[in-house]
Amino acid sequence: GINAEYGGAEMFAKTNILIFGVVIVTLIVNIVNFIIRKPTDDLHPSSENHVLNASANLSYTSWSKDTFLENRGTNYTTDYTTNHLTSFESVFAVLFTGFTGVFAGSNMSGDLKNASKSIPVGTMLACIFSYVVYIFLVFTIAFTSSRLLLQNDYLFLEHICIVPGITTAGTLCVTFSASLS
Repeated sequence: GINAEYGGAEMFAKTNILIFGVVIVTLIVNIVNFIIRKPTDDLHPSSENHVLNASANLSYTSWSKDTFLENRGTNYTTDYTTNHLTSFESVFAVLFTGFTGVFAGSNMSGDLKNASKSIPVGTMLACIFSYVVYIFLVFTIAFTSSRLLLQNDYLFLEHICIVPGITTAGTLCVTFSASLS
């Protein structure tokens, strides 16, 4: 059988720490990528893309005020994966799920020495950390990636990353973490 040391809540906590580590490494690699990546117009949408011709070029502009100005405001278009018009609600649904993992710590309240203090502090710190990361990424992406790229390649971070596969690994870890919560 499984050794009691590696079962239950302890294994859950160790798995979440490992997942958190992979996600932080992914985040750091992507931040470094945004700093050092050179502009390119040589990004092509996948052949499954229903909005653009697969031969269209999408631009990663690196840091550009013009790109940021182009990305301001709403411009809801057809989602190439569903052929439905996007909306505020569909975008909010994506962001909302990113914050649900914040409450995973409260699921382990029985393992905490001072749960009445640790849970509120941990939850608030997790919310603040998530908020700062999301806002940072929103502005970073708005300054570096063309609207056409954002609307037509949802996996663009993987395609522009200097470390192949790291963004996919981070995405999978976030998915696993959400399923463990």
